[in-house]
Amino acid sequence: MPEKFETSLPDWVPEFRSRFPWWGGHLQTLGQRFHRPEPLDNRFESTEHLLPLNDGTDDCLAAVLYEPRESVFSVEDRPSPLIVLLHGLGGTSQSNYIQLSADCLLRKGHRVLLINFRGAGESAGVCSELHHPGRAEDVARLLTAVKEETAAKLQEAGVVLVGYSLGGSVLLKYLGESDLKAPGASVDEAVGSGDNRDRETTVGVLGAVTISAPLDLEATSKCLRRPSRWIYQEYLLRRMREQALSGDANVSAAERAVVEKAESVWEFDEKFTAPRCGFDCVTDYYEAYSARKVLSKIEVPTLLIYAAGDPFVPSEQYHEVDWSSLPCLQPLIVPSGGHCGFQAAGLDGSWHDHCIDEFVRRLIGAHPSQSDSGR
Repeated sequence: MPEKFETSLPDWVPEFRSRFPWWGGHLQTLGQRFHRPEPLDNRFESTEHLLPLNDGTDDCLAAVLYEPRESVFSVEDRPSPLIVLLHGLGGTSQSNYIQLSADCLLRKGHRVLLINFRGAGESAGVCSELHHPGRAEDVARLLTAVKEETAAKLQEAGVVLVGYSLGGSVLLKYLGESDLKAPGASVDEAVGSGDNRDRETTVGVLGAVTISAPLDLEATSKCLRRPSRWIYQEYLLRRMREQALSGDANVSAAERAVVEKAESVWEFDEKFTAPRCGFDCVTDYYEAYSARKVLSKIEVPTLLIYAAGDPFVPSEQYHEVDWSSLPCLQPLIVPSGGHCGFQAAGLDGSWHDHCIDEFVRRLIGAHPSQSDSGR
């Protein structure tokens, strides 16, 4: 298998060239941590929401809705779709990659909702349970809660779901396990040259995007155990411990001891997450919650953005998929870009944010982007 495995990019996708000095997967991954926009609250109108999950736990997801200064639509009375950003393992709505994406998308005219999964960020104080890769049903529950926020009319123009890293894996599981369908669900049909302006009134979820999503959790966890990945493993473990042991989550003394002693993500899952989810074996836990086996069941137009040099997610996970048999899925695979990095020359913001923007505009038949992101 070639090290720089990639797919042909559609004509409407901007070109990706690594921005100096962020060359290679590791620098691309670390590079996004050195960029942070001015606080969104200083520049965009925002409202906070508590979205009840209604699963018998009284848990809620804390979210913040941001409104752009100008809509993607040229007609003022047409609201733009709601883009929901789902963070990754150990992350929150305040994570750098989430804030950077929100900033770029808001400046391009999109409405953006930032979600904190159970135990993360502001959700930690209103949740008794913790987030894990198997909580795909939480995506369905949050969409129900968003729809019921009728005073804010959050879902009136449809929703586009965007998942980063493990958030992308959970999103794919949700799409594959739900009965969700969209008319003209193949990506080619959804982003064709025709006018799709009626899609937002007929379908709740218009489309989805994943960035650096692991398709095989076991292979990803094993990858993180490599000596060359120690910096990422230590970062993730620190955040996982913080989220497991803070807030109102029901963690026993025995579980606390396991969490504090875990020396790898694999050990954390083996001794804490898997047993907590009812699994005796961590490999069974990884197999049950991996997204790769549900890809063929997804019937919503979905982009999967990935870099072959991702230091977290081995490229075999994407190389081994027969994408030609999955018309609803469009992989956008480039040689470099790292993990949720994609610092690109000639673009303001990350390359994946420009891909999201163009994808959403084509889904809804809005006017073309005025950015310099075209090829």
